[in-house]
Amino acid sequence: MPRRPYRYRQQGTTGDALRAMPSVLSRIGTPLSVQGYRYFGRWNRFHDAVLLRGTDGTARFSALSWGYGGEGPRGLVELLVRLGIHRERAENVAFQSRRYDDPGLDWFVRFLPNNRLLVLGREQIDELQGVPGIPRQPKLTGNRQPQSGQ
Repeated sequence: MPRRPYRYRQQGTTGDALRAMPSVLSRIGTPLSVQGYRYFGRWNRFHDAVLLRGTDGTARFSALSWGYGGEGPRGLVELLVRLGIHRERAENVAFQSRRYDDPGLDWFVRFLPNNRLLVLGREQIDELQGVPGIPRQPKLTGNRQPQSGQ
């Protein structure tokens, strides 16, 4: 019987995410990609999440964020560094990536052979829709619309 892929979903604080990282990273296998996205969810609000895909499973961190100088982006830097990304590049993704006011991928990192990275912002993701290996942008479904000022 094939082994079921590992799946981890973190809720809580950045500290909770940092404490869980060693265990999670040892169970997802070889990292394939990591992405930051926003979605319209509970309590009629936008939420941020960081999704890490590996050869043996996935991990979603809700306490990590980007685009400002707080604890969430600092936690994201730690995740990216633990994945083998140079600290300067990790800080660029965490602190310089724009947080958009609508659902979708804000940034995407794919791990390539020979320790290379493909790092894309939302504009590049939108331009490359349909290219194999580039994630598709989600579409708003139903009649749930974000409130102004979110």
